[in-house]
Amino acid sequence: VDEKLIAYTITQDELNRISTSGTLVVGSDAVIIINLAGLNHTRTGLTEMRCRSASCYIMVYVTVDPVTSALGRNVTFAGPLSLVASDGVFVTTASLDVGGDLTIDANYDSA
Repeated sequence: VDEKLIAYTITQDELNRISTSGTLVVGSDAVIIINLAGLNHTRTGLTEMRCRSASCYIMVYVTVDPVTSALGRNVTFAGPLSLVASDGVFVTTASLDVGGDLTIDANYDSA
């Protein structure tokens, strides 16, 4: 498997198994896409979403229920959030709520 082709979608179940304090780093330099949708987490510690390889980007969005056409919930973090990508961070309208500091580095691999 070529890890550089992996797209990673963070799920609510994964985040619920993680301590709410301390620093959490999700992703790696091999992942090229991180998808965030419908997450609602009460973490008070820093959460960093990281994909720093060339052409990597992070997508933050709400989903649409295919049956009812209702919009899903926003992506929510109670504490600080850091989004680090080499080729962009894309956030759709009204899809990200952060209770702490928000740091974005959308051009990580640029000098």
